[in-house]
Amino acid sequence: MQSMDEYLQDISEAATVESSIGATITDNGRGMKSAKQLAKEEEIRNYEEENFIRLPNAQTKENKREKMKRARNEFMGEDWSMFTNNREFEGQQNTQGKKKRRVSAWERAKKRARD
Repeated sequence: MQSMDEYLQDISEAATVESSIGATITDNGRGMKSAKQLAKEEEIRNYEEENFIRLPNAQTKENKREKMKRARNEFMGEDWSMFTNNREFEGQQNTQGKKKRRVSAWERAKKRARD
């Protein structure tokens, strides 16, 4: 049935409605919106228009933080997170021990005066 509909659309000379250029591009050009995502957006848009209300975005701060973290570790479409130093591996021990407390210049000068 779907192939018949597609065939009829192809041979039809009637104008078809299409999204504007760039409306279906996601993730900075790395992905495209699927028909299911477009249908969901259309459903939300129709609901908002019929009920004179705007629904809040589904994105949360945590989602934005995750996106930023992912973008920070991505270069040229590849995941480079394995090279960051902030990852901890299982069984890895902290070899540095405790960090020394920074001593202010005033404290160092007092110490020199006593010596």
